Amino acid sequence: MTSQDSSLLVYEYLPNGSLWDRLHTCRETELDWDTRYHIAVGAAKGLEYLHHGCERSVIHRDIKSSNILLDEFLKPRIADFGLAKMVQANGGQDSTHVIVGTHGYIAPRNLLSCCLGDYLTDSVS
Repeated sequence: MTSQDSSLLVYEYLPNGSLWDRLHTCRETELDWDTRYHIAVGAAKGLEYLHHGCERSVIHRDIKSSNILLDEFLKPRIADFGLAKMVQANGGQDSTHVIVGTHGYIAPRNLLSCCLGDYLTDSVS
């Protein structure tokens, strides 16, 4: 399909689905604690890159096990950037006052203070 009016997103196929699927529905091969540790460290490194390694920092705002996908080696990939925001170059907040995220995963400080989200938002999820 080729058109100047359309755009396509092409993603790598990740055969092991989401971390949530592996933890809650995949009974034939349970993840051992060493594997879980490596997945957690890999996801944390991904967040560190988004927060500090990009030209403009990215705050995901919806980190949860269903948004962490696993490749054939169970290496994690952060997915679903629909609620993500880029931090302004000067470090300021964007102008929206809408609190976003998945109920149950929103950082409590965002709900209590109407904080729009910062790096700590992703670490609480």
